[in-house]
Amino acid sequence: MLFYDKIFENTDFSVEPPEKGEYEDCSFVRCNFSRADLSGIDFFECRFSHCDLSMVKPVHTAFRDVSFEHCKLLGVSFDQCNDILLSFRFGNSVLDFSSFHRMKLKGIHFKDCKLEGVDFSECDLQNAVFENCDLSGAVFENTNLGGADFRTSFNFSIDPDGNCLRKARFSMDGAARLLEKYGVILD
Repeated sequence: MLFYDKIFENTDFSVEPPEKGEYEDCSFVRCNFSRADLSGIDFFECRFSHCDLSMVKPVHTAFRDVSFEHCKLLGVSFDQCNDILLSFRFGNSVLDFSSFHRMKLKGIHFKDCKLEGVDFSECDLQNAVFENCDLSGAVFENTNLGGADFRTSFNFSIDPDGNCLRKARFSMDGAARLLEKYGVILD
C-alpha cells in the first residue's frame, strides 16, 4: 500500500500500528507510536513532529530522508533498520538509550538533542554534526568520528585511543575532556 503526501495528526499508533506499506512525503504530527511495531514499513521523505516513538520496533524499517523534530525516541534500536539509503535528521529530540551500533551514519545531523546513554559504538560517523547536544553517557567505542563536529556539544566522554578522531572538531573545553583519561590538568 502506498501513502503519498498525507498528514497524520493526533493519531495513536500505539494501539493500532500504521498499515504496512510505503509512506512518501507524509507528515506525522503529535502522533503516539510508543512501542508500535514499524517492522517492514518504508518512510521516504517523511517528517515526524512532536511525536512519541519510544521503544518502537524498527526491524527492517526504511528511513530515507526522514526528519524528526521535537520527538521522543527513547530506547529505539535504529541498528535494526534497513540500512539501504538510510538517511535521517534529528532536531530538538530526546533519543536517550537508543542504539546506532555499527551503523553507517556519515554526515548525520543532531541539533539540540538529548542523547544520554546512546550507543554509537563501531559506527561510521564521519562528518557528523552534534550541534548543541547533551551526550552524557553516550558510548563511543571503535567509532569513526573523522571530521565530526562536537564544538557546541557537552557531557561527552570520548577515548582518543579507542576511536578515530582525525579532523574532528572540538571547542577548547571539549578538547580538554579528551585528555581526562590521561589525568592532564589544563589551567
